[in-house]
Amino acid sequence: MSEIRPARRRAQELAQQERNERMARLLREDLAFLMELPQFRRFALKLLEDCYTFRSPMTGNGWTPFNCGKQAVGQAFFGRLLEVDDDFLGRFRREWIAFTKKEGL
Repeated sequence: MSEIRPARRRAQELAQQERNERMARLLREDLAFLMELPQFRRFALKLLEDCYTFRSPMTGNGWTPFNCGKQAVGQAFFGRLLEVDDDFLGRFRREWIAFTKKEGL
């Protein structure tokens, strides 16, 4: 088995890093586009709440590990949202309150 030369390996690593950065940028742009939709903002806020992002996942029974997994997903999603707009939560909350009042929920 031949070993990859250091210069070639470094070139491959740089190419992979560039692809990763490009993918991350595209994902941020996609998320920024979605965040402009009120329907997505409502969905995202509900998802964050369902994932125990803003409260303890501890239940005192067998559901705690499952809830901790949900919370990990919610926190990862929350972090991605913050990368795009660090002030989205206040706007989301105000819109959610207005939406629930309008819809009588």
